[in-house]
Amino acid sequence: PFWLKPFWLKPFFGSSLLVAVRLGDKWLSTRAMPLTTMLFFLFGMTVLADLNVSIFLANDTMSGMLARRLQWPRFSKADCVKQARAHQAQCIPCKKCVGREVTYQGESQCDGEVVNRFVGNCKRDATVLASQLFTPWHFCTADGGCPQGRRQKFRGRVCWVFNKGTFARFSGPAGVCIKEHWRSRHIPTVRYALANMQHGVNGGKNTADFVAAYQWSMEQRKSWGDRPETVMTCQLFCMGQQACGKVGDCSCGQECVRMSALALVPPNDHRNPRPAPAPAPPVQIPDQKENSTELAGFRKLGDGACLTENNGTGTLALVAVANLDACQRLCAIEGACLAIEF
Repeated sequence: PFWLKPFWLKPFFGSSLLVAVRLGDKWLSTRAMPLTTMLFFLFGMTVLADLNVSIFLANDTMSGMLARRLQWPRFSKADCVKQARAHQAQCIPCKKCVGREVTYQGESQCDGEVVNRFVGNCKRDATVLASQLFTPWHFCTADGGCPQGRRQKFRGRVCWVFNKGTFARFSGPAGVCIKEHWRSRHIPTVRYALANMQHGVNGGKNTADFVAAYQWSMEQRKSWGDRPETVMTCQLFCMGQQACGKVGDCSCGQECVRMSALALVPPNDHRNPRPAPAPAPPVQIPDQKENSTELAGFRKLGDGACLTENNGTGTLALVAVANLDACQRLCAIEGACLAIEF
């Protein structure tokens, strides 16, 4: 190997040193001041020491990287997903119970079917981000405020509500405190989540998984039992309008009417036709009796009643139904419905 070995130092004329260094089987000598000589050897010793330390650090770094890699969510053996350094209570289970959960000998068991919670792979970037955003105890204050951290990157959190892949500002304890934007993606933010759900390939899958994570967060808040005001519901989200659906996937107002109408439409599957039901007794239509009140209390006012009776100030909603009776039943359950045209 290539190495330098100091052989001897001998004073020369009292003011300088004659330095002789052996390089393999050859000798090199030079004159140097005592201070220069001392600095030269100190520098050499430092270089050799740093070389050995660097080798040890490289080995330790490789071992540390491997250990940290095994802690990443995608390599974790736990059947839930969270950020590596997050609290275990933030870990969203990969499975969910469709049915009733019961406790047996101190353990929770599913009295029903156990299915996958997420549409995509349980342990991936979208689900980790969702677990950071929808941490159950990150709820807002009564006036819609949010606690702020001491460091700048943890400040600026505001109250949000999530529904069908979008975020909206909210004022109330049922909201979620999230930072809207940060220059780095190491901090969970609303804009980062929106970009994730708008991905060209996996956007739809990511959105469905965000909805699932949001629903889990509200389930955890509800299970506490002592903070019911922090639980978001579709009724709370719709703010007094007719509400339908599940939290995170709520519909409000006329959208619920349309969905109810579609649910009443019989299936039209030509490939697998269902047997025709028994014929129903004939229904009396308004044309047979002008002032009939037998059909859910409706009476015929005339042609074009929806446009004329309210002087054109009403809002028209077009829905698809199977028959007049279904149309009347929809109007009867919708408080804002004044008249129908069929």
